[in-house]
Formats: sequence, structure tokens, C-alpha cells
Amino acid sequence: MRKILFIDDNTSLRELTIDALKLEGFEAFGAETGQQGINLAKSTSPDLILCDILMPDIDGYEVLRQMKAYKQTSLIPFVFLSALSERTNVRQGMNLGAEDFLVKPVSLEELVDTIHTRLRKTDHMNIYIESLLNDLRERITNVMPHEFLTPLNAILGCAGIIKENANNLSRNEIREIAATI
Repeated sequence: MRKILFIDDNTSLRELTIDALKLEGFEAFGAETGQQGINLAKSTSPDLILCDILMPDIDGYEVLRQMKAYKQTSLIPFVFLSALSERTNVRQGMNLGAEDFLVKPVSLEELVDTIHTRLRKTDHMNIYIESLLNDLRERITNVMPHEFLTPLNAILGCAGIIKENANNLSRNEIREIAATI
């Protein structure tokens, strides 16, 4: 079950939205303040964060800044859900790294569609990253034996010289070959 964190200081809207998201099959939970939301995101690692902008303690922009600055929350999809509808507000949110910006009031259908779209995009990105990691692992597995054998060949070659010519080599020549090994 995908976890959705909704940060909004409007209690009735937050609770109504959380209940609706639960009915849609999400594990939804909320925070009343920006700081509570940041703490909850760090402790629960939600799959997506919905956040209002205008809140009394820390505004949504600062919540997003802090989420992006913290390694464990930096890649969580972040969607603003705000009554602010000016182009500058939307642009500021997107410039800070929000994946989407919904203007209140929003229908449940639009909200759920947005959540599914953002989660699918994240899933596709994770699949792509996993394929890159698998390719890298495979290349490392193929290259490493060669990298280990190259120095071993030199060691075995020098040891072979000593073995085959032990009676003909001076002590100084044996020391030089041993130093090479």
C-alpha cells in the first residue's frame, strides 16, 4: 500500500482528504504544521507528499526546501496543494523541485489522478535506475577478474623466472625479481 503524507493546517480539509485517500486504497496520514510534516516524512518515508503553502509555522516552500536538502526525503515526489494560484507561486514551487502544483479546490478525481501519475513516474525512474545498477554490476563482474589476473600474471612470470633459472641467478638478481613481485 502506497503511503501519502498530507501537510495542511486546515484540520477539516486534511482529515477529509486523508479519509478519501484511504478509501482510494492509500495509506494516508497527515501533519498540521510544516515542521510536523518534515519530522513525519523523515520517520515514515512516504511515497508521496501533498503540502499546502500557507501555514503558520513553516510555509510549504520551506518544507520542500528542507525535504530536498535531507538525503532520505530528497527524492520523495512532492505536490503542492494550495489556494495560491498566481503563476509566480506555481513557478516558485516548481523551481524548488515540486513535481506538481494543484490549486484548491481540487476534485478527488484530479487529486487521485495526480498522485497515480507521480507515483508511476517514480516507479519508472526506479526501474530505470535499477537497470543501470544491474548493468554496472555486470560490467564490474566481467572486468574484475581481468583486473585481478593482470598483476597475478606478472607475479607468476617473475616466480617462473626464479624457478627455471634458480641455479643461474645471482643473489642480487633474485632480490631484484623478488622486489618486482
